[in-house]
Amino acid sequence: MYERPATPTAQPMLNAHSFTSSTRYVMQRLILVFLFFSMVYTAYAQRPPVPDAQDLSHTHGLFVHVRTGGHGIDYDGDIEGAEGLGLGLRVGYGFTDRFTAYLGFEGAGLSGSQGFEGLGSDEEYGLAYVELGSRFHFRPGRTLVPYADAAVSVIGLGYDGSGPYDGNDVSYGGMGFSLGGGMLYFVSQRVALDGGVAFTPGSLMEQYVAGGTEDVDIKLTGVRIHVGLTFYPFR
Repeated sequence: MYERPATPTAQPMLNAHSFTSSTRYVMQRLILVFLFFSMVYTAYAQRPPVPDAQDLSHTHGLFVHVRTGGHGIDYDGDIEGAEGLGLGLRVGYGFTDRFTAYLGFEGAGLSGSQGFEGLGSDEEYGLAYVELGSRFHFRPGRTLVPYADAAVSVIGLGYDGSGPYDGNDVSYGGMGFSLGGGMLYFVSQRVALDGGVAFTPGSLMEQYVAGGTEDVDIKLTGVRIHVGLTFYPFR
């Protein structure tokens, strides 16, 4: 039977270098998103005039969204932050041009953390979000459409254990609430470029090892920066 190892009496504290590295990573990604939005806006501002009937792009109806981007996450306490790249998928429906609901799945491989029990210093681990959310569009019926986004997030984290956890899969589960925003740029009636950022404060509340479950309380803050494509197939 699996026996949980004794908890170490002391763990390395989060150092200034790891905090600075994580902050620098987030700032670099924010700059990339700013440049993306700047290029989109410049292209929009310089386009030749067209009749209104050709310029309108609506956000109602079924849509499918695929994305890629950078993930960063920080934890309270002794666990170091981490960063990595991920992929995501959203399927939703625009009930009006302003209001959209969606179900989203997103996952990333992260590296850089130390402090999780049974996770080696050079090991990667997986981070996943399952989200039920909504989006509000501020300028419906335009080519360039900014939006605000909010979602309830189920958060999962997992890795192959090492050391005292060798041979066991270690995973954590929790909840969070995501807030974000971004911009759609319609290149046609059915296809839009999409870029944005989301912040997810939350908590990991359960740890699973070798079929056993233990309550934990690990506070976290996730940052996601994405670019992608949104398709409206039934236009």
